[in-house]
Amino acid sequence: MLQQTPRNKQFVARPGASLAILFGTFFFFLCLFSLISSLLSPRISDPTTLMRVLTLFQAIFIFIVPALVTAVLSTKLPATMLAIDHKPKLYPTLLIILALATAIPTMNMIIEWNNNLKLPESMASLEATLRSLEESAAAATQILMGTNSVGSFIVTLLIVGVMAGLSEELFFRGALQRILTSGRLNPQVAVWVAAFIFSFLHFQFFGFVPRLLLGIFFGYILLWGNNLWYCIIAHATNNILAVTAMWLGEQKGTSVNLDTLGQTVDSTLPQIPLIAVSIIATTLVIIVLKRQLKNVA
Repeated sequence: MLQQTPRNKQFVARPGASLAILFGTFFFFLCLFSLISSLLSPRISDPTTLMRVLTLFQAIFIFIVPALVTAVLSTKLPATMLAIDHKPKLYPTLLIILALATAIPTMNMIIEWNNNLKLPESMASLEATLRSLEESAAAATQILMGTNSVGSFIVTLLIVGVMAGLSEELFFRGALQRILTSGRLNPQVAVWVAAFIFSFLHFQFFGFVPRLLLGIFFGYILLWGNNLWYCIIAHATNNILAVTAMWLGEQKGTSVNLDTLGQTVDSTLPQIPLIAVSIIATTLVIIVLKRQLKNVA
């Protein structure tokens, strides 16, 4: 029996059961991932190759498979449930990319602020643990990047950009957010809940806020456009920009550093005017984007 929300048609008759399937499958493959990781680690000597294999396994089995299994078991129209049954249009796609580009200084400022947060002295041990997790995540990303060669850069773009964007959006927006909006939860609240879980499951407290904001942006793209491909493109573009910034920053003789635009560590640019322009431009682009997405939905 089909259910509807005020804004979007949904095809999940029992949201509670669908959530149970989604997270049950997720945790099953998460446990399997830990087992496979322990088995592969002694057998693959090159750390970059190992990290890339494990990252691909994570994307496919921890995120893509649970989303697809849930969609197939929850409805007779799984592609419609996941909002992948329509092709994206060019103009909204370009606006999404433009919004991410204009937001770079603002996001960098938020990243710097979040990274510099200090917990109370009574929570010093917790902060040390959280910082350790951040350092481990950064080290893993560095290993995943491999060498500075163009070939290695392209492989990283495909894994971190395309594959991560596809897999995480299928899980967090296509499955989780759509299931949440099938129940009594307000669609906008569902956007925030899915974004919170998305950021939380990355287990990076000192990167939580910027990732939460990205999740909210992706969620509203789905809410406005009813098309997950726009979210996938947005997520992949964001990751590609991040990987490109890292790669360019490691090239000898280059002065390009996108990661410092809007941060106080970059004293070569007037930060306040730059961030003000970034906020205004991004807001205007998002307003136009919202109208376009609703027109083509």
